[in-house]
Amino acid sequence: MSQSLVPLPKSLLDNMVQFKKKSPIAFATTFYPMPDSYINDFFESLNNQSYKEFDLFVLNDNYGSIDKYISRYPNLNIVELEYSNTPAKNREFLLRFIKKASYDIIILGDSDDVFDTKRIETSIDKLNLADIVVNDVSIFDTNGYSTEYYLSNRIENNSIIDIDFIRTKNIFGLSNTAFKLNIIDTIEFENNIVALDWYLFSLLLLNNSKAIFTCDTYTDYRQHNENTVGLSCFTNQKLITAASIKLQHYKLLAKANKNYSLLANKTKHYLDKLEDIDFLNHEVKHNNAQLKFPLWWEYLIDE
Repeated sequence: MSQSLVPLPKSLLDNMVQFKKKSPIAFATTFYPMPDSYINDFFESLNNQSYKEFDLFVLNDNYGSIDKYISRYPNLNIVELEYSNTPAKNREFLLRFIKKASYDIIILGDSDDVFDTKRIETSIDKLNLADIVVNDVSIFDTNGYSTEYYLSNRIENNSIIDIDFIRTKNIFGLSNTAFKLNIIDTIEFENNIVALDWYLFSLLLLNNSKAIFTCDTYTDYRQHNENTVGLSCFTNQKLITAASIKLQHYKLLAKANKNYSLLANKTKHYLDKLEDIDFLNHEVKHNNAQLKFPLWWEYLIDE
């Protein structure tokens, strides 16, 4: 990640002087059309944080007016940026804005999720030990919680997470991570990259950044139909999707590290084999039987 930043558009630079910086810590999210109840829960959980000194950046991609929330939560320093592009380009815009504004720490959270009251406090504390903090997730939907502290079924508290751990799977989401902004230089993503989080944090780890896992705080990870990916049992479509996303991921990372070319070739071979319905059914059955608490994009191959 040694390239320099691409110049920001004039519209973005104009926005730089339109807010007051309260803190060197930024909490960043994107809004898009979704139920108001999700947004209510999101703001309420941030309003109840034990650590109060942070600026809340909201990239508004056609959600509509958030004026009522700005009025309702006067103690939150809400900075609204109106922008509309692909999900990856929205995140690129948001990260570059915050980097340009010289923040020290960025904490990421999806606007359809809810956060433990100590999420910001714990993230800051753990960043004294590492460059990146990834926290646990508890999975819930309209019926309540299905699994609390999901990632702790696979990872011990305060574990160091290296590139080998996330080579074939991911735990770094855009709703359970925080990092020091001085570890990132280039912020430029492909238009339609799906596993943006996996790609970003893989690059950072390949660049020798240190990451730590904590279950001392958590993100309530909402499962609903609009989720790009959930954490659940395998189906035929889920396995095909996971392999397809892996192939895209490995091809992109191969541009930075040639070792990923071999993984891309192997994944392409596996995807081709999944076109055989009998083989696909076998692989789904095998994964449901053998892989408990699968992580994002993870699957086992029983060839």
